[in-house]
Amino acid sequence: MKITYVHHSCFLIECDKATIVTDYWEDTPDEIVRKARERGDKPLYVLSSHVHHDHFNPEIIFWDGVYMKILSNDIRRKNKPLRGMEGITWLHRGEEYEDERVKITACGSTDVGVSYLIEIEGWKIYHAGDFNDWQRPDIQTEEQQKVMHGHFVAELEKMKPIVKHCDVALYPVDPHIGDGFRSGVEQFCREIKPVTLIPMHSWEMFEEMNSEADAIEKLGVGFIKIDRRGQVCIDCQHADQMR
Repeated sequence: MKITYVHHSCFLIECDKATIVTDYWEDTPDEIVRKARERGDKPLYVLSSHVHHDHFNPEIIFWDGVYMKILSNDIRRKNKPLRGMEGITWLHRGEEYEDERVKITACGSTDVGVSYLIEIEGWKIYHAGDFNDWQRPDIQTEEQQKVMHGHFVAELEKMKPIVKHCDVALYPVDPHIGDGFRSGVEQFCREIKPVTLIPMHSWEMFEEMNSEADAIEKLGVGFIKIDRRGQVCIDCQHADQMR
């Protein structure tokens, strides 16, 4: 399996029998997503966790050569013309898509839409979407922060039986929210214990995002530092090599 960071929360996941694009917003300068689509050598799955513009680009609806688009149901609610279109599977939290190559399980979020667990060729990959402990002391009251944290803890507990000990977690490490950006990812790692965490949703504040590496690694979780679009984060033949 090869995981390449595309931009923001988008990754290109290439396995032996399928290719997956997550939460597409923009391509890399050398257009690795477009090239993967045009190769057409494997079935292509396109996933979007929710309707926010930095996780769902409407152009994916019109992409040719996609085997299945697997989208959060909130995208359909906001885009009525998409209802009834072929080649799209709509997921609420708790629902699944499965075929002979891939299984996608929609988990909860602390924002709109879902997060999701991808199971493919022995790998378990969790994509958080906008699931995080979004505490913002700069714009939230203490009571609002307490409510957000409670929501985060409740959703984390619900997804734990599904996601715990996943091989790879793609998770927000978002410095633009202020000093509190570390707490959510650290609690996630303590509770879920992924083998490896790949940070995302940093708005290209790579240096600040990567400063979290030591804290995550002290929790026994590998941390992949990212410093550019198009960076290969994982290139590994078997899941057992990661464990």
